[in-house]
Amino acid sequence: MTKNQWFISIKKHEGDPFDLSNLKHNYPPEGMYWADPFLWQQDGIDYVFYELYDYKKGVLAYSIINEDMSFSEPKVIMDCAPHLSYPFLFEDNGTLYMIPESGQAHHVALHKCVSFPDKWEFDKILVNCQTGDNNIIVDKGRYFMFTTVQPNLRHELCILTSESLHGPWYGVTQANIDNSRSGGKVWKKDGILYRACQIGKGGYGKGIQIKATSLDLENKRYGEKVVHEIKPNWHPDLTGTHHIDWNDKYMVIDGKRKI
Repeated sequence: MTKNQWFISIKKHEGDPFDLSNLKHNYPPEGMYWADPFLWQQDGIDYVFYELYDYKKGVLAYSIINEDMSFSEPKVIMDCAPHLSYPFLFEDNGTLYMIPESGQAHHVALHKCVSFPDKWEFDKILVNCQTGDNNIIVDKGRYFMFTTVQPNLRHELCILTSESLHGPWYGVTQANIDNSRSGGKVWKKDGILYRACQIGKGGYGKGIQIKATSLDLENKRYGEKVVHEIKPNWHPDLTGTHHIDWNDKYMVIDGKRKI
């Protein structure tokens, strides 16, 4: 019987994070999959954090990226909900935090790193709601959370704001917009906020869209347009892709194949 297996591919970042040539593919062992990779650099060491799934439950793990871009053996760092994925990392006032996707627990939970990379402790519930994958960015002195909510975690965009990471968080806008679920970070370039989003129309993991956004906080108006799209065609056996991340050294992307 065949099954889907998500894996993580990596390459040196050579200036264009969307150039998917010359990727090195890192495959999990049989009975596992790896997805939702986030990169982090600390003390000269490169790490990748990701969801590790045994086809029963998702937990969060990390690996060290070796010089040949292979990954060290996964080390599980968080296993505290019915299912965890999307280990979004965020540094605030010198402290590193993680906001995993824990939608089945019906809340957005903030975790604080107490000993990098493997010791994390629960810090606070930020939002009591079932959400999709959560991103936070600080812009013009305010914190913004981009997420999705029911009734459709793929397309029901919700943006919240706060004056502090620890809240309180208030809704800015909620709207049904195709392909809204986060598929990587939010970043700012030339005064514009961009989002990496999953393509959810037509099925799960159909690709990644990069969207330029506009947010009028005073009038609670939001707009976006697609400026780039990644289809699941960068690997010969690919049937899906839904997450991308990069830093000044590497870029990573996940893919789905049949095994």
